[in-house]
Amino acid sequence: MKIQFESKTLVIFESALFRTTTSLLIAKDHIVLVDPNWFPIELQFIQDYITKLDQKKDKYLFFTHSDYDHIIGYNFFEGYKTIASRNFVNQKAKQSILDKIATIDDDNYTKREYPIAYPSIDIVIEETQDTLRLGNKAYQVGYLLGHNDDSIFLLDPTQKVLIAGDYLSNIEFPYLYYSYAEYIKSLELLSSIITSGRVALLIPGHGDYTSSLSDMKQRVEDSFDYLRRLKEHCDGKTLFDFEEYVKRFDFPQVMGKFHEGNLGLVGKEEGER
Repeated sequence: MKIQFESKTLVIFESALFRTTTSLLIAKDHIVLVDPNWFPIELQFIQDYITKLDQKKDKYLFFTHSDYDHIIGYNFFEGYKTIASRNFVNQKAKQSILDKIATIDDDNYTKREYPIAYPSIDIVIEETQDTLRLGNKAYQVGYLLGHNDDSIFLLDPTQKVLIAGDYLSNIEFPYLYYSYAEYIKSLELLSSIITSGRVALLIPGHGDYTSSLSDMKQRVEDSFDYLRRLKEHCDGKTLFDFEEYVKRFDFPQVMGKFHEGNLGLVGKEEGER
């Protein structure tokens, strides 16, 4: 498993699949492991790394959202206190999410030595923006709806590290599973956090971290640009030349289905107004 970034207080792991990231925040008296993934050999790599740390530290497992690739490592890390949003706890599509994991494992002949289950959550984030106190630190958390209906971010003010879940990736345009309108609000919130000076390092759920403020701002603008083009196309104002647009990405072949899904969701939202 690749390590994108490593310091005494932060490690960013990268899976070979979908360039999915797992973040490890290391404090004096605790650790926070965010969205561990994908395959057993990768989860073992993460566990072996954690084992080398002070085993007296309290251990927390933080889920940015309930997409199957972000909960797939649950139950591998026994004894961790779990953290997620209230919407995550109330997620209605739990069985569908677990079915996707089963399909991935069947397709790849993957055997896991731990039971696949939807995470049971110990610490529930209730407020749209809140302070999460763990050990000797206070983290900032908040809802980021739009990609799906239960996403949250995690901001470590001490390190100025923002873990954004499936937002602000440099290898994907916005994938809309829940709401265009809410996605716009989430981008506005992320933009305000970034421009406030509270972020020195941004970690997306897929792709590369960045410590460049100009790059962070550009990712926000790129996301707004895609959504603007999408909306204007659905409104019949302009034609979105997606084949030309998608050439900027490293993996354009797979992205057509996500764009089609976005078109369908925006069209449905418009029809419901």
